[in-house]
Amino acid sequence: MDRSGVCEVCGEEGSEIDEDWLYCVFTEKGEPVPGTSRMIRKSFRGIAYLKGLRLLCSKCHIAKHQGYALTHGKGSEALEWLQKVNRVNSVDRVKYLVNEALSIHNGLSLIEKWSIQIGELNGMDNETKNSVQELLNHMCSREFRLGEGWLHYSLPAEAEDDLTMRLEVQETDPLLHEVNKKVGKRLVNRYKVWVKCMAEIMENRLESEGVGFIEETFTTLAKLLINDFKKAPLFEDLFIRESEGKWIVYVPNFLYEKVFREALEMLEMLGLAYRAEILCEKGKLDEEYLPILVYAPTSFAPGYISSVAKVLKTVLNKFGLTGMMYYEPDIFRDRGIQPKGLVTFIYSYRY
Repeated sequence: MDRSGVCEVCGEEGSEIDEDWLYCVFTEKGEPVPGTSRMIRKSFRGIAYLKGLRLLCSKCHIAKHQGYALTHGKGSEALEWLQKVNRVNSVDRVKYLVNEALSIHNGLSLIEKWSIQIGELNGMDNETKNSVQELLNHMCSREFRLGEGWLHYSLPAEAEDDLTMRLEVQETDPLLHEVNKKVGKRLVNRYKVWVKCMAEIMENRLESEGVGFIEETFTTLAKLLINDFKKAPLFEDLFIRESEGKWIVYVPNFLYEKVFREALEMLEMLGLAYRAEILCEKGKLDEEYLPILVYAPTSFAPGYISSVAKVLKTVLNKFGLTGMMYYEPDIFRDRGIQPKGLVTFIYSYRY
C-alpha cells in the first residue's frame, strides 16, 4: 500500500499503514456474544476479521494505539490528539473511553481460540490473500506473535501449566528435597550452605549430561533469588519460578528460519517446547550470524535443560553447524545486573 497521500482520519500528511480489524465472539454453542460483554470466557471462540488497510498520519496512528503510547511515554500526546480529532469536550471523557476500550481488549484477550479472516484488500489477489490467511492462522494456532522486532513462540497457557507442573514433580521438587536434606537443620550460615549444596547438585547432574557449569555466575543467580525471596512464605516456589532462562545459539543468516522451524518441531514432538524467539526483521540485518533463543521455565531443572540443549545440537549438526551455545537466566538482563567478569551465562553446551 502506498504511504503517500493524506491521513484518512484528519487529512494531514499520511505516513503509517494501519490495519482495520473487526472482532466477532461466539460461545461454546456458537451463539454470538457482543465484544463489549463483561461475560467473555476463555472457552469462547473468536474471529479476527481484517476489514482493510488505511493510511494514517503519525499522530492519528499513536492515538489509535493507546497501549503502545502509554508504554512509550506518549500517553498525554495520544490522549490530546484523540480528543481533538473526535471533538470530545474534555480529556477526562477521553480517558474514560480509552479505559473502556482497554477493558474490552482485556476481555477479548481472555479467549484462547482465535481464527483469522482477511477481507478484500486493494492490490492483493485471492491466491495471495488465501496464503497470507493460512499463514496467519497457522501462527495463531501455534501461539506465534510479533513484538518489538521479534517473532515469539509460546505454548498455550494450559500446556505451559502442564509442563511447569511436570517439571515440579519430576525435577524441581526432588531437587529441593535433596538440597534441604544436605543442609539439614543447620541455622548458622544456612543460606550460604544452601546455595553451595544447590550448586554441587546442579553441577553433578548437568555435567553428567555434557553441559558445562559456570559456578560463579550460578552462585550469583542463586544468591540474588535468595535475597529477593528468603522472607517470603513460599520462598522455595518463588526461587524456582523466578529463574526462567534461555539457551542462546547463533546461526548463519541463510539457515536462520530453517533451524528455528526444525528445532521447534522436534521440541514439540518430544514434549519439550516452551517458548522461543527469533528476530522477525532479519531481512534488514547484515549480520552473518543471528540469535535463536529457546527458553526454559526454570533454570533449576537439569534434565529438561540438558534435553533441550541436545535437541538443538541434533538440529544444528544436521545443518553441518558446530560451536558453543550458552544458557542465560533472564533476571540478569531484566534488572540490568552484570555479574563479575562480564559473563551472564550459567551453563554452556558444545554442539
